[in-house]
Amino acid sequence: MNRWLGGVMRSGVLDMALTYGGRRGYRSMTYGALRKPSGVAFTRSRGLEVVYDPMINQGTHFSDVLRERMHIRGLVPPSVQPLDMQVQRIVKSLNDIERPIDKYSFLQQLLDRNVVLFYKVLVEHFSELAPIVYTPTVGQACQFLDLIYRRTKGMWFSVYDIGMMKSMTYNWPEDDVNVIVVTDGGRILGLGDLGSNGMAVSNKFLLVDLFVGAGILYCLQA
Repeated sequence: MNRWLGGVMRSGVLDMALTYGGRRGYRSMTYGALRKPSGVAFTRSRGLEVVYDPMINQGTHFSDVLRERMHIRGLVPPSVQPLDMQVQRIVKSLNDIERPIDKYSFLQQLLDRNVVLFYKVLVEHFSELAPIVYTPTVGQACQFLDLIYRRTKGMWFSVYDIGMMKSMTYNWPEDDVNVIVVTDGGRILGLGDLGSNGMAVSNKFLLVDLFVGAGILYCLQA
């Protein structure tokens, strides 16, 4: 039986369409974090694959219809909540955190589990969060990346990879990359040579996607 989740961008809103045995149900996801240049995003994932994929996970925002069709009923809390309520919870948690570097880590964990919610929070509270996701907090994140690193968001190329870099690029899961943000780890924000920890400064791709609309699927940090 054919099942798929697809989305079409209309006026800045990603309209999610679910097809199951010929019947269609609709769900909207605010902000096109999943957007591609074609304006369409889709998945065939089911069950825990959906919950663990930050690009399609909606947490408690999943409707009852989507929970049933995508086999995630019981895998997320039973309450169905609007995206705005999720944003309020995230902002409250952020306000309870004192140190900027801890707020940075909290937001990175949010990005790791729910991309749409991350961008929704960033868009609505940009003036407060810009100094957290980028300068000046990102400088501290670079200094301590070896301690706060949780999940790969880019690629590392070292002197040990000379002659192998072209083949290494095939390890990146996305075939079509339009934007590459590169750093050699040197002289980052006046902090000197930070080596591989400099990867954190490439977080500027979040702002590239936010303002230019490159699409997070089409950005590569290195």
